Amino acid sequence: MIFAVVDIGSHTLRLAVYEKVGDGCALLTKKKFALGLAGYVKNNVMSEEGVLALLSVLRQFRLFLSAFKIENVSAFATAAFRMAENRDDVVARIKKETGFSVRILSGKEEAELAFIGVTKTSPVKTGVLIDIGGGSTEIVSFSNNIILMEKSLPIGAVSLSKKYDAEFFPEVSVLEKINGETLGALRDANINVTAKSALALGGAAKGARILLSALDGMKLKETVNFSMTIRDIRGLLERFGGNLTDADKSILLKEVPDRIHILMVGFSMLVTLLSALGVDEVYYREGGVREGFISEVLLNA
Repeated sequence: MIFAVVDIGSHTLRLAVYEKVGDGCALLTKKKFALGLAGYVKNNVMSEEGVLALLSVLRQFRLFLSAFKIENVSAFATAAFRMAENRDDVVARIKKETGFSVRILSGKEEAELAFIGVTKTSPVKTGVLIDIGGGSTEIVSFSNNIILMEKSLPIGAVSLSKKYDAEFFPEVSVLEKINGETLGALRDANINVTAKSALALGGAAKGARILLSALDGMKLKETVNFSMTIRDIRGLLERFGGNLTDADKSILLKEVPDRIHILMVGFSMLVTLLSALGVDEVYYREGGVREGFISEVLLNA
């Protein structure tokens, strides 16, 4: 059986097509668009511009699926939809104009599915998971692969970049405000856990892994369980957030073209969270909410 999943993230929209194999599945192909949907949510309303941009991408997804006659399709959305008070109207328009029935995940569901999606083959069995998305950040504390606490913070790399006009290479004073809001969100969520090790998902962690690998001359396939420290990520923030050399510009444009505009904010948030949670070592992991959604919602249905 071939099926598809439409993942409407707060930064990136993804279409992934899978084939069921035994008790699992194999990825056949995927498409993605860096839409930055969270940036279209102003005063808790998704703008008409954002809705039209979203519908345009979803129509392209529908055309592709129709060409291959793939009818088994599930769609879910995360923080950008949770933030939008007009989400029900947007979901109805999506259904009417593209045929996709969108399920909006709660913050709790997103955190739990992210955990499920990455821990099956994780080198970290006890620690904390940090998933910085475009419009929200999920924090999960776990021991022996059992969830102890999960929280969803209403902040993300896209939403904070837009709020503080901090795209691309913000001033240090702007990043300090973002760090302050990040710490405030932790306090408001009453997150007091500490952990020596962390799993990190999301674009900031992925960007750090890509850049550190490139600087070390490593191939990505060699970095399945790639580990980083706060010092490593702070070093990237200092190097690529200041006066860029031509070599630096070349690395950014070649390695992380889709995320340059929010990468420094993401790095700053990640360093702040890791420091506040007492983490010594962080592992970047592929996968996340979509993989958890497939495992728990689709394959176990």
